[in-house]
Amino acid sequence: MENANCCLQKTREQRKASRMRGKMVAQHVKGIDVNVKLNSQKYKEQQQNQTALRVIIKAVRYLAQQGISLRGHIDESGIRRIRH
Repeated sequence: MENANCCLQKTREQRKASRMRGKMVAQHVKGIDVNVKLNSQKYKEQQQNQTALRVIIKAVRYLAQQGISLRGHIDESGIRRIRH
């Protein structure tokens, strides 16, 4: 059953990739350069990633200034009792 699901997933991915290639070829025929389109998409993703990183860095700085841990408080005494 797992192999069947895997095969179905691969088939879906191949169809999706094929549709994407078809769209890119159609855009190229319309006069839109594929490289320009890919570069603009890459630039957009980089901008989104930079924004996300800025938010994360601000949060980490704030937590550090407040002396707050990133993961929260863990009571290690209970863990030690279980291990030993």
